[in-house]
Amino acid sequence: MSTSETKDDESFLAAYWLYLLAGAVLLGSLAGLYFYPERGPWHGVIEAICIASALTLTVDPFVKKRLTHEVNKSIFYHVIGFDLPPAMQDRLRIYLRELEYYRDSLSIKAEALRIEGEEVILEITLEGRVTALTGCDYKLGVEFEDTEHGELQELWAKRTGASTKLAEWKASDTSAVTHRDPMTTDYAAPAAKLKTGDKLESFFKFTLRQRKQDYWVQTFGTTTLKTTVTLVPLPNMKMYASHKPVSSDNKYEYDRVHIIGEDIRIRWKVEDGK
Repeated sequence: MSTSETKDDESFLAAYWLYLLAGAVLLGSLAGLYFYPERGPWHGVIEAICIASALTLTVDPFVKKRLTHEVNKSIFYHVIGFDLPPAMQDRLRIYLRELEYYRDSLSIKAEALRIEGEEVILEITLEGRVTALTGCDYKLGVEFEDTEHGELQELWAKRTGASTKLAEWKASDTSAVTHRDPMTTDYAAPAAKLKTGDKLESFFKFTLRQRKQDYWVQTFGTTTLKTTVTLVPLPNMKMYASHKPVSSDNKYEYDRVHIIGEDIRIRWKVEDGK
């Protein structure tokens, strides 16, 4: 007998030993009731054992099934740690059901390039790995607040291992630049068709022009499982990433899942007003 077969037998016995024992006891007690007369001294004891074993075989699985149902119904409590209002539970169920793709990982690099007058020029690079859960359109884009003075340099996605790009933003395509909200600018690449299980690499690169003491917000537009942040300040700067203790090497790792709408903030300050 192989090791895997031995483990399977052990797992079966571990899961069902109670039911096997209850079944054997039930058969034995039924035989006892048959052979012992109704007024025999052991009749009451055997009858009680018979009822107990029968309840174990019938009620216990029902109770387990009911408990499983309740756990599934209250999964938000077990996952999030508290009960959500029914309306929020419904919205979360819809969100999870409609999730078409997610990011396995996202690497963010924020590098301060130079200081010009009272402003800091930063270069932001984002590299992600995306997995498609179903056939869908993959939409790649970035939005800047006007106060960020963002300038997009590169925006593309390709299948993992491929040399050609699946989707790419081109500066010559004027339709790829829109203003959905006041004082914002959106840049988008053409949507790409994905099949279930497709894996992509995405790439963003852009610059920001902001104040000497300021911050930039990375708002997640795609559910992301793991995020890393690398900061590269100038010698006279301090840079920090939110939701984590200050890192002496300017590297931050986030193992928590970031869902759509959550964010990480990168803050900086030029020391001594330089």
